[in-house]
Amino acid sequence: MRCDRLCELRYLRVPWIRILLAMKRLTSFERVKKGGKLSVAELKQFVSVLAKWESSCYFGGKIVPKLLDREHFLSVFGFSGLAREMIAIGSAHPTGLIKEAFNRAHPNQTMKGGVVRDARLGIKYLARVMALNDFRYNIGRYYGPGAPTGNRLFFNHSMIDDFLNRLVGRGPLTIKERQVALSGPISWATWNEENPSEEPFKGLPASCASSLIQASLGLRSDNLEVPVLLFVYERADVADLYRPTVTDAGLNTRFQPTPLYFTSYGYTDTFHADDLSKTCPGLAESDLPKRQPEVLHSQLLANSIIRVRRYS
Repeated sequence: MRCDRLCELRYLRVPWIRILLAMKRLTSFERVKKGGKLSVAELKQFVSVLAKWESSCYFGGKIVPKLLDREHFLSVFGFSGLAREMIAIGSAHPTGLIKEAFNRAHPNQTMKGGVVRDARLGIKYLARVMALNDFRYNIGRYYGPGAPTGNRLFFNHSMIDDFLNRLVGRGPLTIKERQVALSGPISWATWNEENPSEEPFKGLPASCASSLIQASLGLRSDNLEVPVLLFVYERADVADLYRPTVTDAGLNTRFQPTPLYFTSYGYTDTFHADDLSKTCPGLAESDLPKRQPEVLHSQLLANSIIRVRRYS
């Protein structure tokens, strides 16, 4: 992530002793090398696999430099675990399949970037954003007609839409519906950094709110006009928050590791204003997408949701 003026001011407020310690902090890869968690042979194999991936694949070209040079907060255990899985899978695959090796290995090394000490931040509300079509697909996959018999709650698309309408309208949910997962095993979340007691993304221009939310979170660039859902819930209803790392982001090439000098949580990588020229023409400067804080926590369930806002 780039360090803008806000980040610089935060950095300057850190006591000098902590600044000096931070300057000496090694990247996760350097700590693994110095700590002897991988043998010399394993290190050579791992670097060889990553070098092939970086030189031959778009994803590798984007992810490998972050993993080796910019990721400071992935634990030694998490990094060495990823390396061994990449060696086992990647060294036996043709170069073109190393991406799949990383994609299969990274889910086993998630939420290892350290707990965010957020008590001083005063966060009241968290929010998760999901494209409407992704919501329908995931609910259908895990709870729809094709789901295992024990998980099957909705037998057609109309029942899924009815469930969504009750979420949006705060209608009653059955006991089983309250346990429906609205994320995978880990959930990405954001909040209103300027006013943590308020919900995020309130007061956006209605005509292009969906585009602004996606641009602020760096979610997608292929189509910023798709409808999105904003799930709002209280911070108190989830357990620990974690700093995201490259392994949490998987094949998301827009993810930027938490910078060394800012050790609390992550920030999103926003789209440039030019990306919004079609969906949000004539935006005022105050309405341009702003980077948002980002953290991880355990799976989000429907019974935690206090509000769902739908943006088309």
